[in-house]
Amino acid sequence: MKQVRQRARCRRTTVAQREAANERERRRMQRLNIAFNTLRLHIPTFVYEKSLSRIEVLRQEQNLSSELLS
Repeated sequence: MKQVRQRARCRRTTVAQREAANERERRRMQRLNIAFNTLRLHIPTFVYEKSLSRIEVLRQEQNLSSELLS
């Protein structure tokens, strides 16, 4: 006798669920950007320098923290 495979039910997200997830992600990214901008304000830079990238902000902050601790 041949076995019949049953399809695994795949969870389909509704439009409302997808929109809610997108909104949560937008809010998460906004909070992350605010945190990085706040951190940038505490890093000394020259006027003519361009805005620091996220990785540059993290590296500078790490250097400043290690200097303060030593």
